Amino acid sequence: MKEPIYSTITCIPGSKEKLAREHGYHNEICEDTAASAINYILQYGLKPMILRGMVICGNFNYEKLYQMAQTLQRCCKENDVMFAGMEIGAQPVNFDVDTYHLNVTVSGVADSCNYLDRKYIQEGDILIGIETSGMDGVNYPMLKVMMDRKPELIHTKVEGDTSLLDLLLKPNRIYTKAAEALQEYHCVRALYRVNNHLFNEKLWRDLPDGLSANIELSALPIRPLYQFLHDQDMVGEKVFQYHFHMGVGMIAVVPKECADQAMELIGRTENCWRIGRIVKNEGENGKAWKSLETGELKWK
Repeated sequence: MKEPIYSTITCIPGSKEKLAREHGYHNEICEDTAASAINYILQYGLKPMILRGMVICGNFNYEKLYQMAQTLQRCCKENDVMFAGMEIGAQPVNFDVDTYHLNVTVSGVADSCNYLDRKYIQEGDILIGIETSGMDGVNYPMLKVMMDRKPELIHTKVEGDTSLLDLLLKPNRIYTKAAEALQEYHCVRALYRVNNHLFNEKLWRDLPDGLSANIELSALPIRPLYQFLHDQDMVGEKVFQYHFHMGVGMIAVVPKECADQAMELIGRTENCWRIGRIVKNEGENGKAWKSLETGELKWK
């Protein structure tokens, strides 16, 4: 590489880890945390190169720890990332027997010419939402309040024989293949990892001045998980879209003329939808995330 750019991120699962630990979803939380770290690197056009896990725990079950490490190793193998192992910090004085805290560190690199600089986003660019199967940890304080009010929800069947608990602890998708395909064919300007909701101010703050993201939620199919949470009527329909990402884990910003090709490339490995476009921002302060248009959700 002529001008290599490096980046390293350490991700912790947050509130989602507590729910996973209490109900025995140890492998799922490892995969989910690896996904968060790898996707963070991917969104800037870097290639994830090396992953390292760490678990701090009391006298936790050795076999379960071994399976957690194998899960991280599998994620690495599937995404062509070197696995640097999972360190175990045993601290029985500070942690109970069944308690642990997990973190995953990923380092990536790219030549500066392949870095996805969001300053090149233009008016008319198309927004493609890429599906994920899980929720981010930032959603779990809200979910905890809902389940504290209605404890019976956690084991309610939501999608066939799949319970709410199973759906809440599904790992997020890892987008290595889709991201690399978009870059290989030079049909992407930016990638945004969504970790809260589609209208999160932090998500869009680095759009070029004078531009905003016009998101049409009506383009998204309503998945059973979100329909179920909506039907509990504990959040409020008007603000529901500001608490959940509706199943979109990453947004690709692509030139209008490349939109069909980008959809085909992403569709080889992931479900995706056109969910909006980049428009001129007519807002008072010119900040992109101040003038987002919501569209309408198609609730049943």
